[in-house]
Amino acid sequence: MKVCPNCSSVVGNNTDICSHCGYQLSNDLGIDLNQTVGNAGIQGSKYCRNCGSENPSNTTVCFNCGNSAFSANPRQIEKPAGVVILAFLGILGSLMDLFIGYILLAVPIVGLFFITAGSLFLISSISLFTGKNWARILVMVFSVIMLISVPIGTILGIISLYYFTRPHVKRYFQRGNLHPL
Repeated sequence: MKVCPNCSSVVGNNTDICSHCGYQLSNDLGIDLNQTVGNAGIQGSKYCRNCGSENPSNTTVCFNCGNSAFSANPRQIEKPAGVVILAFLGILGSLMDLFIGYILLAVPIVGLFFITAGSLFLISSISLFTGKNWARILVMVFSVIMLISVPIGTILGIISLYYFTRPHVKRYFQRGNLHPL
C-alpha cells in the first residue's frame, strides 16, 4: 500500500493515479506502507507546523494531521511554565503526604493511605517534568478528588483541572503520541 503525497489517501501499490484526488503517482512518489515504519530518516524532510511530525519533502499535506503548512526545521514544543510550577508543588505536596504517612503509621490504615497517595502523586509529579500524558491524566484525577477538600482543595483542584485541559498544555503532553496515519 502507498500513501498519496497530495491528499494522504491510502492507495494500492500498482496504482498510478490516486482514486481520491486524481494525483499522478510515479514510482518515486508516495510512501510504501509495507516498507516504511514511521517517517524517521526521510531524505529532504519537512516538518508539519501543526503537529511537528516529519514528512517527505514532496508532500503537500501532513500524513499525521492533514495540515498543509510546513517548516524546514522540527518544531520544538516548549514546556509550559505552569507545568513546571505545578509539578514542583506536586512534589512538595507528595513529600508532605509521605512524611505524614510515616508519622501516622501508628494507625496503619491511615498511614498506609497517606504513603500510597503520596507515592502515586510523587511519581506522577516527577513524570510531569518529562511530559508523560498519563501523568497529566493522573494529576487531573487527583484534582477531582481534591475538589471535596473545601475551600483550599477545591480551589487547587479547579485551577489544576482548568490548566491541564488548556489546548497548549494538552499539545505539550500529546506531542510524543504522534503516529503516522
